[in-house]
Amino acid sequence: TRRLFVEGHIFLILDGLDEVSEGMRASVNQHIRDILQPYHQSRYAFSCRLPLELPFANHFQRTIIAPFNAKQRAAYVRCWFSGAFIKNGHTHDNDDVAQRFLERLSRHVNLGELTRTPILLDLLCMVFRDHNMFPPTRTDVYDWGLRSLLNDRARRLRDGHALKQLSIDDTRSLLQKIAAKFFLLPQPQSLFKQGEVEDEIRVYLGDRFDTADNHLPETRRIIEDLELTYGLLIQQAANFCSFSHLTFQEFFTAQYLVNTDQHALVHDHIFNAQWRFVIELVAELLSANQAESFFQSYKQVIDNSINSNDKLRRFVRWVDETADRVVSTIRGKMPHKSVLIRAWYYAFSLENLFVSQNVGYVSTRFEFPDFDYAASTITGQTLELHSLFYQAYHMTETTSPQREARLKTEKYNGQYSQEFGFAPAEAKNNYQRFTQIVDSIYMAVRDNPGLENRITAWKDTIRIQRQNYRLPQDWWQNERQGWRNKISGFMESIFGLQCRWNFSDQEKAQLRAYYDATKLLSICMNRAFHSLPPSLYEALAEELLRPMVEQVHEVDDRDWRG
Repeated sequence: TRRLFVEGHIFLILDGLDEVSEGMRASVNQHIRDILQPYHQSRYAFSCRLPLELPFANHFQRTIIAPFNAKQRAAYVRCWFSGAFIKNGHTHDNDDVAQRFLERLSRHVNLGELTRTPILLDLLCMVFRDHNMFPPTRTDVYDWGLRSLLNDRARRLRDGHALKQLSIDDTRSLLQKIAAKFFLLPQPQSLFKQGEVEDEIRVYLGDRFDTADNHLPETRRIIEDLELTYGLLIQQAANFCSFSHLTFQEFFTAQYLVNTDQHALVHDHIFNAQWRFVIELVAELLSANQAESFFQSYKQVIDNSINSNDKLRRFVRWVDETADRVVSTIRGKMPHKSVLIRAWYYAFSLENLFVSQNVGYVSTRFEFPDFDYAASTITGQTLELHSLFYQAYHMTETTSPQREARLKTEKYNGQYSQEFGFAPAEAKNNYQRFTQIVDSIYMAVRDNPGLENRITAWKDTIRIQRQNYRLPQDWWQNERQGWRNKISGFMESIFGLQCRWNFSDQEKAQLRAYYDATKLLSICMNRAFHSLPPSLYEALAEELLRPMVEQVHEVDDRDWRG
């Protein structure tokens, strides 16, 4: 095996990293490093449902798995209905039903997301088969689909089955309690001991039925029937159980939290990636009476996460002021333009982002951008110029002394190795990209004589400096910090673009977490669009990436929207 790894004949796929508990993640990451470093010739793929920031994946290509396209979706639907009608003995023309499904789906644009993955499309097919219509929300797809599944399978239960004594609603309630029992632990569990599941079933039966009844079903037989009949709870190994798909456990947990009026618990887990899907489902399940306080509390929680740090608070305030100053230069009508500009400066100030050339805003509902695509959601002449300066500034970022020393001492096949043996791109390419960016800046400011003269001086300085070094990478290594100071000073004095924040790694992580939590808030707002009052939705959307805690105290504790 070691020889195959060394010779590069292994393609190793590791799936489900988002399901590793926080307590185990550091250990798991170290084990992965132990494989990657000596065996860098082989190929590796890491897959997870949530967009994790993996510390060992800096030099991996990040890819989002494509959803079903129209052709794949149609093929899946036709196969599904063909198999479903044959298996269940229906006499309808399955091709007609599948075609009717696809025709109606084409008229329900808002259901597009529900057909992106097989598990949701499967439930949607099941619902359409039983109701001849589509549910209005994503949670209704789960709700109606699971009810159809339970009703279908319940017909197979004979008198001897343990679940025969439980109604469909009892079975759902039991599954909700089991799901929540293990998800609401300090570290959510997707694999749980069978004995603990039996204890939870025993408690439920005691609360639901007369404890003196000697005919209560055995807990172990209930687990067996849940697996054999419904396929929702399954035995994974000796004395261990799990839900057949993590999504089912998350949905049942969200239902439990809303039904028991404990939905505020999710505010303690806004920054926990394992809770992301549950939080989205909870937001969608809320009633109109619950939604307002839920979202106000959500906004306060994420604002409080940075209010204790003066530097972070100043950064977010600067982003807000800069967006207000630039918004008048951006043409075009789009909802909450200032918020999109805020996201642009927030993300570009922290990282050198890729800027797409195919910018367009086609959604009729406001969509807050992902961090990696914040620079591609909105564009304008001012933003395009600022993006060039930000790119030049980020290219001058120096490597830590510890990492520089390691790059000089670690060699592989005569080349400097990176963390896992790959040739360092920054030593070869950054100085070339930097000079190209300076050329692009020059082309962008030619209509402004004052700026053109300054950038011309930059180009002359680069030419003169290069003459003093034998290799261009030597020039880059020695002069990079000087150019960093020159560019940041220019951006601050000419454009008012603050660059030298000197954030620590922990502060950068806090800012990224704040952004990601804001993105999740926007998703939840759209999920709960049916229960959120329009005025509250607009107020929340306008205040994204703008902390409101200080304003609340300034208006004598009146409603924060005031």
